[in-house]
Amino acid sequence: MLNENLRRIRTEQRYTRKQLGELAGIAPTTIQLIENGTIDNPSLKTILGLSKALKVSILTLIK
Repeated sequence: MLNENLRRIRTEQRYTRKQLGELAGIAPTTIQLIENGTIDNPSLKTILGLSKALKVSILTLIK
């Protein structure tokens, strides 16, 4: 779910992985790995950074 929600929200907000990574303080490759499902349990710090950068709740990302 996280991978699908992250990709959907990121593309809806028209961020590239690089742009989102800069905003969230996360490497673009990490975002790619999460979206591809390779990383299925990222750290809370990573999820929090993504939710803040995308201006959505953590629940919105993980539900």
